[in-house]
Amino acid sequence: MNLYHLVSISLISGVFILIFGIAYLKNKENMARIQNNENLNEIRKPISLLTVGIIFIGIAMGVLSGLLLNDLVFHKTTLVIYLITLLFFVGIAMVVSDQINKKSA
Repeated sequence: MNLYHLVSISLISGVFILIFGIAYLKNKENMARIQNNENLNEIRKPISLLTVGIIFIGIAMGVLSGLLLNDLVFHKTTLVIYLITLLFFVGIAMVVSDQINKKSA
C-alpha cells in the first residue's frame, strides 16, 4: 500500500470521526438541556457558512504546504509533515474565523 493511500485514508477517516464526534456531543448537550428544562431554540446559534469556508481553506492550505515541504525540503514522504502543517493551518483558520465572528456579532 502506497503512503499516499495511507494519508488519504487517514484524512478521510479523521474527518468522519470529527463530524461524528461533533454530532454526538451536540446531541449529548441537547439532552442535558432538556433535562434542565431549558428552551433549545433560544440558545442555539448556527455555524455560518463563512466559518466552514475558512476552515476548509485552512485544510487546503495545510495539505498544500505539507506537499510543498515534502517535495522541496525533506525529499521523503513522512506523515508527520502533513499532520503538522494541516493542524497548524486549521488552527489559524479557526482563530481567523472566530475573530471575524466576534466582529460581526
